Amino acid sequence: MTPEPHSRTVKPLRVLIVDDHPLMRAGLEKALAGEPLVQLVNAVGDGESALSEAERSAPDVVLMDVNLPGVDGVQATRRMREKNPNIVVLALTMHDEPHLVQAMLDAGAQGYLLKTEVGPAELVSALEQVSRGERVASPGAQRALRQREAAAVLSRREREVLALVADG
Repeated sequence: MTPEPHSRTVKPLRVLIVDDHPLMRAGLEKALAGEPLVQLVNAVGDGESALSEAERSAPDVVLMDVNLPGVDGVQATRRMREKNPNIVVLALTMHDEPHLVQAMLDAGAQGYLLKTEVGPAELVSALEQVSRGERVASPGAQRALRQREAAAVLSRREREVLALVADG
């Protein structure tokens, strides 16, 4: 008789959801609730609550929206990572403006996903990736970063002319 293969037990990722829209929070909770690799610690709707909850529950990964009332996602990410550098932040937002993508990454986010570009399976995969120290960015976030890089190589006057051309 051959022994059964040994299955390795994987510790679930403790995830905190931060989003100001109640329906989005509920949808994320429902989408992640059945995932064996995810353990939801809480879902909150503003940056100040995110800071308190992160300190209280010490999540592995914080799923952070950018636009939040009071303390926004950039400030919350920066403050959270200053207090506990082991917390991993993954931005999940609708905002694809190049300056916001860069601001979140500069604040310490490990990745940036657009809500319009990921489904539950991609989200779980991204959570796993950032928990291993990998960086992730959805296609729209990658485009935003490329736009920012392209704009950085232009002179101030070239950017002005380009903006005028774009405006018609």
